[in-house]
Amino acid sequence: MDTLGQFRRILEERNRQPGAYKLSFDRFQTVFQYLVRNVENYHRPVQLALFTLTPCPQGHRKGRLTPEIIAHFSDILGASLRRSDVYTQCAAEQFLVIFIESNGENEKVILDRIASNWEKSGYGDSALLAVETHVVQL
Repeated sequence: MDTLGQFRRILEERNRQPGAYKLSFDRFQTVFQYLVRNVENYHRPVQLALFTLTPCPQGHRKGRLTPEIIAHFSDILGASLRRSDVYTQCAAEQFLVIFIESNGENEKVILDRIASNWEKSGYGDSALLAVETHVVQL
């Protein structure tokens, strides 16, 4: 029979990396559903954000979003978010993010950091970045 300590070691994250936790859409959905239950019970703030990339009408890569551009944005997103946040690619040019324990002030700091890192990356003239946010509350 296994002990609780053995199960905990099995469940623990290995090779801890900086930045947010990238999940498949199915796993992201499960985490979101769990967090909605937490909002119901504990009234802790959770925010959902949708990032959408669209091709720039001008610039040296105008008119198309390449896999390289999408992958680069994914990397920037993961590195710009906090370790407590999770994200997923939900469509070819869209990403969902869950901000845990977020309020309007620290959410703005995070969103500004993502936009700034995207602009500084050298890909800012390749794709326009739009974001929508929603506070999960019941």
